Amino acid sequence: MAPLGLGTGFYGVGPAMGSDNAAGVVTPIGTAVRVVRGTDEGVIATQGANLKSTFQGSFTIAFWIEVVSGQTDYAPFIFGSLGDGTDLITLQNATDGKLTFTFAGDSDTHQNKTDAAVFASGANAYKHIAVTMTKVGGGNSTSIIYVDGDAVNTSIVGSNEIAEAKHAAFDDEGDVFAIGAIGTVLDSNTTGLGIPADFAEFAIWNAALDAAAVAVVHDAGKPTAANNPNLLVDEDDYDVSSNLVAYWKLNDYSGGRAKESKSGFDARLNGVSVFI
Repeated sequence: MAPLGLGTGFYGVGPAMGSDNAAGVVTPIGTAVRVVRGTDEGVIATQGANLKSTFQGSFTIAFWIEVVSGQTDYAPFIFGSLGDGTDLITLQNATDGKLTFTFAGDSDTHQNKTDAAVFASGANAYKHIAVTMTKVGGGNSTSIIYVDGDAVNTSIVGSNEIAEAKHAAFDDEGDVFAIGAIGTVLDSNTTGLGIPADFAEFAIWNAALDAAAVAVVHDAGKPTAANNPNLLVDEDDYDVSSNLVAYWKLNDYSGGRAKESKSGFDARLNGVSVFI
């Protein structure tokens, strides 16, 4: 598929633009955000209240990630919010490189884990990860984890399932949603258990994307100096741009904040996390 222009079409192939930094100096747009392990690291994306209605229905979360170490002696969080544990949403990388997606509403929990390792030991090349969650009328919600555009085999952990009514009751208003870590209470805007990794093109939709749409999002590629994908535009089997509710490209920033392209939820970098 041919590119659609200089950053205006879905593939947005073209030179990077510029952005004002905190000192008012125009600097080149980067390609990602780098998260460093530690307390209060990661990216404070937005208040939980801004995503509450999205997570009460079907949704998709997708992003590019390049991890420093795919298998660690602890289990870092890739994204999420965690309050008192009755309502939460997280993606966690286990010590063996397998991913576990957890969604809890009103104390009911859905937990889905990849059967095989997604990340190998040591440094890993960029991977595209997408998680879709479908709220099923009269039944239990279901989730699918995609890696580089393809659905991978997963298994429900124990008997962890969430019914429609509990899914619809999801409420994390008092928390913050974080990228590269797990967000905690809103009052302190803190994060914890971050994963050392680079992130790009982090997006959330208020619909469960089908396999064809996920494949198109993956095929658009990660941002580079010559490639600037644009999920705000429909293209081929990707026809859900109107369902996009949050879109942090993580390559356009000013004063330590990452611009959000859809709803104005500009994200704040925590700790020594940096744009690269």
